[in-house]
Amino acid sequence: MKSVWLRITAGLLVMLVVGTVMTSCRKSGKIGNPTGSQVKTSTMKNTTKFATQVTTRSVVKTDTVTVSTDGQIDNGNSEVETSGDKKDQENEYMYDFGGRTIILESAARDLPYLLDYVDFSSFDRYDQNGVYLKGFSTLDDLTYDHWREVERKLNCKIRVKFSGSWGATPPRMEQEILAGTYKFSMCFPNSLLANWAKFGIIVPIDDYVDFDGLESLNQPIVKEMSSWQGKYYTVNNNLPTLNLHAVQYNMDMRDRDALPDLMELYKKGQWTWDKLLEIAVTATRDLNGDGINDVFGVGFSRMDWAGSNFIQANGVPVIEYKDGQYVHNTSSPAFMRAMTFLSDLVNVYKVRTTQNDYQAGKAYMFLGGQFGYHTNLFYQNGRIRSLFVPTPLGPDNTEGKLVVSMKKFGWWIPSTEKDPKGIAYLMVNLFQTNWDPERPDVSYDQMVTDATNRLNMYWPGLGDNRDMVDLWLNMNSEKLMSTTKVELVDNGFDNIKTILSQILNQIATYTPIAQIIESVTTKIDEMLRSYN
Repeated sequence: MKSVWLRITAGLLVMLVVGTVMTSCRKSGKIGNPTGSQVKTSTMKNTTKFATQVTTRSVVKTDTVTVSTDGQIDNGNSEVETSGDKKDQENEYMYDFGGRTIILESAARDLPYLLDYVDFSSFDRYDQNGVYLKGFSTLDDLTYDHWREVERKLNCKIRVKFSGSWGATPPRMEQEILAGTYKFSMCFPNSLLANWAKFGIIVPIDDYVDFDGLESLNQPIVKEMSSWQGKYYTVNNNLPTLNLHAVQYNMDMRDRDALPDLMELYKKGQWTWDKLLEIAVTATRDLNGDGINDVFGVGFSRMDWAGSNFIQANGVPVIEYKDGQYVHNTSSPAFMRAMTFLSDLVNVYKVRTTQNDYQAGKAYMFLGGQFGYHTNLFYQNGRIRSLFVPTPLGPDNTEGKLVVSMKKFGWWIPSTEKDPKGIAYLMVNLFQTNWDPERPDVSYDQMVTDATNRLNMYWPGLGDNRDMVDLWLNMNSEKLMSTTKVELVDNGFDNIKTILSQILNQIATYTPIAQIIESVTTKIDEMLRSYN
């Protein structure tokens, strides 16, 4: 699996960039009625073109992180046992949908290789007739072709309804599924697996899919990202990523005020909490002598976002799975030290202003951001030329790597689906090739070209920065991310995110850190009890 990490990183580019969405009023045809049946594998030809057939493949060496149930990660490479002929493995998941049009619903709008059943021209990657325009992204092109091959292989049409709201769409999905009125065959909400699995809103696929028997699924990270408490709910192509760990910095302010370049510090191993504080103090200034600071070292409006970054950078997840239980670490010294560092930035050194001020060019750094989303946001809204580096590691982080949030996004089968077996087979056919060791690799140079094209489309000139492109492409590298811990708080636990936000937002109120934490410890204990 020599380039799985790079291949999936290239796929993440699709998820991380927010582009201009084109719309029109043209509608497609009617949705077909659900029909279909399993067929004997000998009667259908395997037309999937990405998988080269091999006679045997008994052991696959993996270079991914080895993960056990729900976020406990083991170090080192592993040997994955598989058996049998690859063609026979794939043919186990043949299915004849009888020409059915299968409609999926996504809460996101940034999957340009999928066809929107309402509006083909939702993306600038399609012409007015719904013809996909190739040449922009190698991985998107491969994925688009693969989905069309799966349609031919399983005798179906696949369309997606892009509902386009991470906030409003998942609750509506949940209500319709519980009411029995949900009409879509797969859904892509947010990372809500803890509650959706707990309440039976989605269907486990264990009865239909053998993760141990398929070479492309028998990978530790695939299993971890696809499961919850011992059951599989999806075939997940996503990886944990550094994307939510971005510290943005203003290139023009750097040049104007002769401030240190964060990328250079990062490359030299000098990017630390102390260095961030030193730069923030230097950058905070009163320009006109009226006693009021006009420019600041850091800007952020969401204390919960910035706080989560520094807690994880100090080597501690808020919630992790340990010894068969979900536990929280809010009383740990590392958690408290991260809270104290942020409190000092705000209350002692007074180097913090708002996100709007950063967007207006009045702060050097922006904390709690994303690599792609905020780079685009600041350029589009304020013409701020932002570069980014990861959050600096904290003093308690002995591993020397960032703890990242394992958000288990994925396409799930709602409990309202009348043919869960067929849709599970479809899921395997659609998604397994991203992990297929026989699938042609997208070279790193090609990924650099694709990333540069994408960056320059939204942020002219930034894509020429090779350091930033390399960091972008390696944001899920095991060299940068912890191989022993992951953060599970972002998976839909009832009210825990709300409580965490309340804890972090109190930092700006001058309340002692120990008092803030003590006020919520019992509540979090009680909430986690229902999941253990």
